[in-house]
Amino acid sequence: MRFRVMLALAAAAIAGCTGQLGGRDGSQPGGDGDGDGDGGGITLPDGTESVSLLPARIRRLTNAEYAASARALTRTTAAPSDGFAPDSRQDGYTVNDAQRVDPVLAKQLAGAAEALAAEVKGKLAELAPCADPAAQGESCAADFIKSFGGRAYRRPLDTAEIDGLLGVYRVGAKGATYADGIELIARAVLQSAGFLYLTEIGDGSGGSALALTPYELASSLSYLITAGPPDDALLEAATSGALSTSEGREAEVRRLLQTSAARDRIVRIVREWLGIDRIAMTAKDSNVYGEFAGVRPSMEIETEAFVNEVLSSSNGTVGELLGADWSVIDEPLRGFYGA
Repeated sequence: MRFRVMLALAAAAIAGCTGQLGGRDGSQPGGDGDGDGDGGGITLPDGTESVSLLPARIRRLTNAEYAASARALTRTTAAPSDGFAPDSRQDGYTVNDAQRVDPVLAKQLAGAAEALAAEVKGKLAELAPCADPAAQGESCAADFIKSFGGRAYRRPLDTAEIDGLLGVYRVGAKGATYADGIELIARAVLQSAGFLYLTEIGDGSGGSALALTPYELASSLSYLITAGPPDDALLEAATSGALSTSEGREAEVRRLLQTSAARDRIVRIVREWLGIDRIAMTAKDSNVYGEFAGVRPSMEIETEAFVNEVLSSSNGTVGELLGADWSVIDEPLRGFYGA
């Protein structure tokens, strides 16, 4: 089977689940703990052990996911996570629930939030329009909070959250301007747990098994496939209830798989799987490998271009991925390889 088809079907299969997670006691998803799948959830194949396949979790965005989220939210053209500390990894993968915010990263997040908020302040006409800031500033700020905050948290905000951010606006605008208040809201949101973390914990109404909320499903699917936040169509599917059916989820997955972001995501996963995504950070003894530093950037480009070529234009099989006698190289590598 073609490698790219396997990846697409795997993602579609994940989207086709009921949205229930394994019970806290380690029981089968949707089951009653005896492993027979009669609890109204998914019945696993015969011989499958009763295990918690998808434990409830809260995980921090990776650096790549943070950058994609910040761009979608603020429309920045910068790379806001480029200076961040490297992601923690599990088995080589950056997407995991071991990510933490230590003092070093907290400082970097604060700096990125300040820079991004300044950009938001300069885009009031696009992101926080207000016809009469002097008289309607707080009303306009409330609209901005619902729009900007809802996109940042990837779900509608509740009353307490809106009121809390309105308090932030009043602090920023007091003795200053409407724009200053909006800037402070943006800084607060971009450093909030609602923006930095993804939840897969449901709303507490699932009993022994956890059912993701529609907005958690939308975020889970989007970050799984595109490494970025849900778009308008996926959020609309969450709001309308379309994600409550396996057909609705599969339709959204197939749509997302056609995007360039999905291709970039698959390439990243394959490179992490093969352990070839950190060449730019690899060092070798220059006395032994004198040419390595000069061709290292080309090797970094080669690994990404090669995986992308296998997935898009070649046979797309695992055999070719691991055993191809060709590559995609530039002039420095041509000389280095003697090609």
